[in-house]
Amino acid sequence: RKRKIEVPGLPDWLEIFPAEEAQFDLKFGEQILNASITLSGNTVRAQAQVSSLPTGNYQLNCTVSLGPITKSAVETVHVYSFPQPSLEIHPSEALVNNLVTVLCNSSAPEPPSFSLQIQNASGRILASSDEFPLQLNLTAQEEDNGQEFVCEVEFKIDGITITKHTSATLTVFYVPEMDELSCPSNHTWVERTQQTLHCLAKGNPKPSVACFKEGIAYDVEEKKKQVDRSQAGIYNCTATNELGSSTRTVTIHVECKITMVLDIILTSSLVVICHLLNRRSFPLVMQTTIEESFHIIIIFIMIIL
Repeated sequence: RKRKIEVPGLPDWLEIFPAEEAQFDLKFGEQILNASITLSGNTVRAQAQVSSLPTGNYQLNCTVSLGPITKSAVETVHVYSFPQPSLEIHPSEALVNNLVTVLCNSSAPEPPSFSLQIQNASGRILASSDEFPLQLNLTAQEEDNGQEFVCEVEFKIDGITITKHTSATLTVFYVPEMDELSCPSNHTWVERTQQTLHCLAKGNPKPSVACFKEGIAYDVEEKKKQVDRSQAGIYNCTATNELGSSTRTVTIHVECKITMVLDIILTSSLVVICHLLNRRSFPLVMQTTIEESFHIIIIFIMIIL
């Protein structure tokens, strides 16, 4: 980074006349620096930049010459290195309810001021310290599966703040689970509508779900299909992964539409036949006069409506 040199007995800039004839010699350790010279009236500034140096103490030497006059200033500069912090999760793949340790650390030499934090992905601080290393212990829960943890190290030196991050992800394994939201226990369908049986399960590894009615499999991932009365009944749905299984009972009710058909046979008298369809079909046959039949037809129409 850039360093500004103060010459003993002078302010942080040099007032020299004639300023444009001043000669600067900048050395950082054994390295001769190419200085950038800035003139403003009788004021002259020299700046240089150094980088990619090993950590440690270095002598920064600034020599200014103007004719036969030479003045020098020496300053000790400490170079710090701030690598990325490390974040370790032990174990990174855990069974639910098992203990997990999150360790945030840095290999950087301790500067005058620093702090460490362990955060979750949303930025909430889970632990903090001003000492290396920072440790967080937790009991793995289902909601921790896929959780990203962030190790943040903040260094403050010479009025400058440097922040670096490292992240890691925790995997939590647990047996399948089904509830009323993911696999409702009751469905009411109307005959001849398009429906599908939704039954999902949580779990890691991802579980497979199979539903059976009287030993016959029902495809829960099948596209919607037309409902008929044969689909009514009780289903046993089981979710399975490598860690175990979970079973849930699902009941499907099928409501049947009632359709009434009125057949009128014209003879010397009227024969009125009414069918109730979609339930146990049975005809109602009446032989009436034309006048009586009109009254019956009106009654049936009112029932249908």
